Amino acid sequence: MELLHTLINASPDIICFKDGQGRWLEANQAILKLFQLEKIDYQGKTDSQLAHLTHPLYRNILLASEISDKMAWQTQSPIRQAETIPIAPGESSVFDVIKVPIFDVQGNRQGLMVLGRDITKLKQVEESLRHLNEKLTLRIDELDQRRQEITLLSKMGNLLQACFTVAEAYRVIVRFMKQLFPQTQGMLAMLVDNTTELESVALWRENKSDEKIPKIVFTVKDCWALHQNRLYYMGNSTTYPLCHHILPDSVAIYLCVPLIAQGELLGLLHIAQSHLTTEPLNESHQRLAETVADQIALALANLKLRQNLQNQSTRDPLTGLYNRRYLEETLEREFHRAQRHNQTVGVIMVDIDYFKQFNDQFGHDAGDVVLQQLGQFLNEHIRKGDIACRYGGEEFTLILPGAALEVVHTRAKVLNAKVKKLSVQHRNQNLGVITLSIGVACFPQHGSTAEDVLHAADIALYHAKAQGRDQTIVAN
Repeated sequence: MELLHTLINASPDIICFKDGQGRWLEANQAILKLFQLEKIDYQGKTDSQLAHLTHPLYRNILLASEISDKMAWQTQSPIRQAETIPIAPGESSVFDVIKVPIFDVQGNRQGLMVLGRDITKLKQVEESLRHLNEKLTLRIDELDQRRQEITLLSKMGNLLQACFTVAEAYRVIVRFMKQLFPQTQGMLAMLVDNTTELESVALWRENKSDEKIPKIVFTVKDCWALHQNRLYYMGNSTTYPLCHHILPDSVAIYLCVPLIAQGELLGLLHIAQSHLTTEPLNESHQRLAETVADQIALALANLKLRQNLQNQSTRDPLTGLYNRRYLEETLEREFHRAQRHNQTVGVIMVDIDYFKQFNDQFGHDAGDVVLQQLGQFLNEHIRKGDIACRYGGEEFTLILPGAALEVVHTRAKVLNAKVKKLSVQHRNQNLGVITLSIGVACFPQHGSTAEDVLHAADIALYHAKAQGRDQTIVAN
């Protein structure tokens, strides 16, 4: 018995033997020290009795021990559980406790062996590993999110480079904004040329189509991001002021990023937290928004540059109409299409009557004003799909794909009548009534090639001028 007593006292684990009634029979120094029972005659006493003899700090754990003892007796098999045992006010240790019930051959309770090992450090290590694993999982998720964002940014960049018009680019931007910033609503606004006004060109909102959202117009002064020329974030705070361009019914958690390319302000990217989510627009969203804004600004600037270069090569700088080079390229294309589909193509040649007199009487600046006004007039009075060009000097050409000869003739006469109502002024001086000489021709009646039909319309124009001007002649 002395050997057993020596052995259990040498163990750092807590060890206690109880009889069939739960009374303590033997306990090692580890458990006596843990519950401050060294100076108490513990033998023959139950947990409830000892709970009132030792420090109040241990009362609850000793009373709870009787409950777990009953579980061991009832299950008639060892039970194992982690128990948190106070060691000082505000401090505790975790023990891995095993209770083994002992029965005689008749099934009567003989005793209960209690073994416990301090696993506090192990639990701390496990908790540290759990936190580390959570951080690692979060980091992996973040890396995966960054990878997806990089992939989407690359796809968006490639599609933006392939766009021919800004309208195409705006549709691409909306599509990818919904993927890059799910559960958000927002707006892309562009600076109106030669003004401080911005106008929404693309909007995205959950449960609403873009067509039903009203156009939003505001000035540079209405946005704090444009004020400061950097990202502006508005979170759950009343410290900072709201921008005045906030979307109707929008939540007041949003960010704005200026679109700047090569030092030039192009527009604004506005992203707001959706009503359907509580996830805030965090720093990760802000960094991504800046990257997206940079890519959008660069793509739109390049597209604008391409369009300007394209316009310079295909547009007449004075009137804004297409130039003769574009006319010749387009006319060939339209004629090939008409031949394939057995369709007609109308051609109207226009010449300003007595244009030289405008220049001589009012000066070349006035003549330029007349050309500009007529160019604008023609552009406003053609159908979608028709093409208005400045052929050269004071001559203009209209191409009407799919129009029959009678329709082309009627359109030409209407133009000739309406142009007389055009009021052209230069330096507060009325330049008088503008009249036109017009020649009309049509494919295939007046030729099988673009050159033939254009020549026929030109001859008809010559006849209109020769017969007194201010009239419309159809080619023979």
